[in-house]
Amino acid sequence: MKMILAHKYKCTGCKTCERTCSVGHSPEKTPLSASRERIRPNVEVQKTDIYGFVQIRCRHCADAACIKACIAGALHKDAEGYTIHDPEKCVGCWMCVMSCPHGAIRQDGKNEKAKKCDLCIDRGRSPRCVEVCPKKVLEFVEVNENRRPIDSSEATCTEKELTQTH
Repeated sequence: MKMILAHKYKCTGCKTCERTCSVGHSPEKTPLSASRERIRPNVEVQKTDIYGFVQIRCRHCADAACIKACIAGALHKDAEGYTIHDPEKCVGCWMCVMSCPHGAIRQDGKNEKAKKCDLCIDRGRSPRCVEVCPKKVLEFVEVNENRRPIDSSEATCTEKELTQTH
């Protein structure tokens, strides 16, 4: 399984990851389309007092509270262990939003349904945000069953560092 690892203290708050996420999830895959359709990104950059800027995104938790809270069955784990959201099943009750300890699930801005990071799985390669980050803050790394990076420069980081919102 792969997860996004965010290197602490490197983010400058440029929000390139947010813009790229919006464009990538827009119908025409253009900035104009993302703006016209009011496509909200599946990630959000926030400034914190302790860590500077951090990216808020789905951590695909091993024991995902959002899955347990979803009354419509719109969230489930796939064979790889990723938390998958099915917008067709979502009823917009916001139980997943309230239960997510990372604040990573939000309203889609158009259909009043929940949305979250999907790791751009449909592309079959690294998530868009990882590929475009100008400071290389984000890295898409293979993790072991304890959610620790395998063969990464950050191999000493803990699960808490991989999954926390800072």
